[in-house]
Amino acid sequence: HWVGVVVLDVTERRRADEALMQGQRMEAIAKVAGGVAHEVNNMMTVITGFSGFLEGAMPIGDPRLADVAEIRKAADRAAGITRQLLAYSRQQLLQPRALALNQLVQELSGVLERLLGPEIELRLALAPQLPSVKADQAQLEQVLVNLTLNARDAMQGTGTLSIVTETVFLDDGYAQRYPGTNIPVGTYVRVMVSDTGQGMDAATRARLFEPFFTTKPPGQGTGLGLATVYGIIKQSGGFIWVYSEPGLGTTFKIYLPEVAEEAIPLDDSYMAPDVPGGVETILLAEDEPSVRRMVYRSLRGAGYRVLEAINGAEALQIAQREIQPIHLVISDLVMPVMGGRELGERLTRARPGIRLLYISGYTDDDVIRRGLLVPGSPFLQKPFEATALARKVREVLDGAPQLHGA
Repeated sequence: HWVGVVVLDVTERRRADEALMQGQRMEAIAKVAGGVAHEVNNMMTVITGFSGFLEGAMPIGDPRLADVAEIRKAADRAAGITRQLLAYSRQQLLQPRALALNQLVQELSGVLERLLGPEIELRLALAPQLPSVKADQAQLEQVLVNLTLNARDAMQGTGTLSIVTETVFLDDGYAQRYPGTNIPVGTYVRVMVSDTGQGMDAATRARLFEPFFTTKPPGQGTGLGLATVYGIIKQSGGFIWVYSEPGLGTTFKIYLPEVAEEAIPLDDSYMAPDVPGGVETILLAEDEPSVRRMVYRSLRGAGYRVLEAINGAEALQIAQREIQPIHLVISDLVMPVMGGRELGERLTRARPGIRLLYISGYTDDDVIRRGLLVPGSPFLQKPFEATALARKVREVLDGAPQLHGA
C-alpha cells in the first residue's frame, strides 16, 4: 500500500484570482458611477448657471445674496464629487502631454509639505535621467495630493512621507503574476509613495479603491480620494498597487509607461478675471432643455446672437436655412438623432471655416475609441458657469483656425 501526497503552493494563484475579481467588480462600479455623474453634471450646470444669473441681478447688500451663495457652494461641492466619480470611471476628457515627472514632484513639494503639516517630514528620492511620461498635468498633481492627504490621516500628525521615482523594466514574468490586468512589456516610470502610518489589513486593502469606501468617521471623508487616484492612473495607461500591513505603514506603487517625446514645460498660466463678450452668431445644439436655456441666456447676456437646436439634426436644418454667417457651433457631444461629431463634420463641409466647441457631462473611453471626438478639439466639461463659458467661447473664436477631420 502506498500513500501519495501532492503539495501545491497556490498563494500566487489565489492572489491573481483576487486581483481579477477585484478588477471586474471595480469595472462594474465604474460604469454605474460614470452614468450617474453624467446626469448630475447636467443638473449642476443648470444650478450653477441660474444661481449666477440670480446673484448678478441682486443689488449689493441684498440679504438674499447669502442664500444664493449657499446654493452655489452646494452645487460646487456636488460638481467636485462628480468630477471625482468621472475620474474613477475613467470618463474624463484628459489633456495628456509629455511630462517630466521629477519636475512635477519638485514643484509640487511645497504644496505637499503644507498639506502634511510641520510634524510630518517629506522626503524625495528622485532618480536622475527619468524618461518622460504622458499624462494630464492637473490630474497627476491631484493623484499626488490625494495620496499625501491619505498618508497624513494615516500618520495622525507625525511621521515621514517618502516619494521615490525610478525607471523599471517589466517583462512577461511580471505580467503573468497579474493575469487579467493587461500589463504590456516595456519600460515604466515607477512612483512610490510611502508613509509610516498605521497600515491596513487585508479586508481594507481589498476595498481601498472603491468609491465611497472610507475608514474615516462619518462627515470626515467622501471616500473618493483613492478612487479618483485609481481612475486617473488607469486612464493614463498605467496601473497602481498598494502594499500595506497593520502597524507597518503603506506604500502605493504607480507605474506609468515611458514615452519617447520630449517633456513639455509645466503649465502655470493664469486666467484673466474679465468676462469677455462678442457679437458673433453662435449655433447651440443641446438636448437637455434646462442646460440649453442656461447656455442660451449666458451667451445672449454676453452679446452674442444665438440659434437654438434640440439635437444635431435640427441644428443642421437651421444652418441650411440661415443666410448670415455662423461663427461658432456649441454642441453637446452625445445627443439623440445626431451627435456633435457628425454635426461638426457636416457643417464644416457646408461652411468652411466654422469653429466648433463641444460640451459634455463626460466623454468615456468608448466614445474616444470610436472617434466621436477628434483629439485636440475644443471642449468644455460640464458643469460650468457662465463666466467659464464666456471665456472658452472667446478663446475658440479668437484662436487659430481649427483643423477639422478624423
